[in-house]
Amino acid sequence: AKQRSSQQDAILAQVAARYKLQAGPDGKLDLNALQTAMDADTSALEDEALERGMSVDTLAQLKQLERRNAQQKAELDQFNQQQQQRAAFQSIIEQADALKETFPNLDIMTEMADESFRRLVLPPHMGGAGMTVENAYAAMHYREMIGAGMQAAQQKAAQQVANAVKAGAARPLENGARTAKAVAAVTDPGKLTHADF
Repeated sequence: AKQRSSQQDAILAQVAARYKLQAGPDGKLDLNALQTAMDADTSALEDEALERGMSVDTLAQLKQLERRNAQQKAELDQFNQQQQQRAAFQSIIEQADALKETFPNLDIMTEMADESFRRLVLPPHMGGAGMTVENAYAAMHYREMIGAGMQAAQQKAAQQVANAVKAGAARPLENGARTAKAVAAVTDPGKLTHADF
């Protein structure tokens, strides 16, 4: 970038010298003055004006209009891009606010500082994957979420056992088990009936 900038400065200085312009006290060239001087220079337009069948002044005015149109289009494109970026960031913030109840630890500013998270939630036109904030947060924090879920399940199970013991509950019945009393075994053969055999 520095090399390109120094090359551009050298080219601008060469063009400015052609129009007898010099850098100001701050060492920078007045680009507006250079543009005005270039617009007034019709020598470069003479051949093109002749080829296009119009006067040099008309061609100079046409070129100036084309430059203005290109500049306005670039400004409009930049404005539209900024609007799209604002809308994308607003959507991300709204999604994060809606997830506060589900994910109380979600801090969207901290998450957006993480390049990986940012790449997940930014829309494709901004170089991202376009994921929802919920999916991106879950992807980035899945280990923490699994650990928290397991801990919550353990706590719930421990609480249920404690409540059951506290209430004096018996062991739950297994499949097929009945609460009927067991058959009493008679051990005195003299008391056995014909049905017992």
